[in-house]
Amino acid sequence: MAEWERKGPLHLWLQQVFKHKKQFGSKDRKFYRDAIYALFRLGDWGSKLNTETRMALGLWRQFPERTEFQDYLKSSGIVQGNLLSFEDYCRDVKEPYEPYQNFESYLQPEAEMSELNEWFGSVAPVWIGANPSRLAELSDFLLKKGIEARKDRGAFELQAGSQLNEAVEKGLCRIQDLSSRLSIDEHLHPGAELIWDACCGAGGKSLRLCEAYPNATLYISDSRPAIVNNAENRFRLLGYPAPFSAVCNLNKKVSEMVFANGAIIKKAVFDMVVCDVPCSGSGTWRRTPENLSEFNTKQIEEYASLQRKIVGNSLPFLKPGGTLVYITCSVFSAENRVNAEIIAAENGLKLKESGVIGGLKLNADYLYRAVLKKP
Repeated sequence: MAEWERKGPLHLWLQQVFKHKKQFGSKDRKFYRDAIYALFRLGDWGSKLNTETRMALGLWRQFPERTEFQDYLKSSGIVQGNLLSFEDYCRDVKEPYEPYQNFESYLQPEAEMSELNEWFGSVAPVWIGANPSRLAELSDFLLKKGIEARKDRGAFELQAGSQLNEAVEKGLCRIQDLSSRLSIDEHLHPGAELIWDACCGAGGKSLRLCEAYPNATLYISDSRPAIVNNAENRFRLLGYPAPFSAVCNLNKKVSEMVFANGAIIKKAVFDMVVCDVPCSGSGTWRRTPENLSEFNTKQIEEYASLQRKIVGNSLPFLKPGGTLVYITCSVFSAENRVNAEIIAAENGLKLKESGVIGGLKLNADYLYRAVLKKP
């Protein structure tokens, strides 16, 4: 129906549909959610097939252990002979499963095509960061809910679909991908006293800055007031010291910033500035697979240009000798190493570090981080 035409992120759209369609029980909701995501995880693969067939094949690929999908495909005459897996079917029809193939020329060197294809085709887990002061409570919550957790690099990996709303609302933990967590560490600028998270978003990396630099004074900002409020609430919920916040649009030159503590920043005062810039999000598409087939590659350079503008407008507030941390959740070289080198050249910075964080090996998102030094 037209009233249910998808607008916005897929998971939010599904929530709205299920909210208004009360006839869907929990099993129905899970099946339709799995089916829609399985379809989008195909990317452009099998584009000549009808939607129902692609959905069934997607479910077979996603859940090879569930025989009902293969039985349906065989009974419908779609799969014939002794084909035992989706991979067998791909070889039979001579169309390999390579969802990132259309983006090969745009990828950063560290992102191997075979690795990206495998990563995109798998279901992302849920990563959480525990509230250190309430770890025992979190453990009890997970035990009571029967949720298994694997600890890795200070975070916990949980199965996709784990219901954590209650734990998050109680301040026991926060949902944050492992790559996001690893993008901030205490080695970026040891001894930093004033830190500014210039594109704070929902505050995940801001919280990590608070943990990694407990003696520093933290400032955060974003161009969206609601997002800044959300970040402030996360600090409050988890019992962390409140950062000083501001609404600041770095898409244009800024002469001064007015923060919540009344501080008016007009000059270079920060030891470290973190710019987790808006980007294509291509390193997170495993969690939002609809974006892969809907993305226009013309947007890559548009994002790259915006990223350079945001960084350029934040640098006047970074002290000489200070550190700029440039972060994207992209796998496209124009947004990553290429852009970091341009930023360094245009602003007289020294590129000290450049690399990919996370990905398939860590069962996490792909992030890029560059560390630059201001003379």
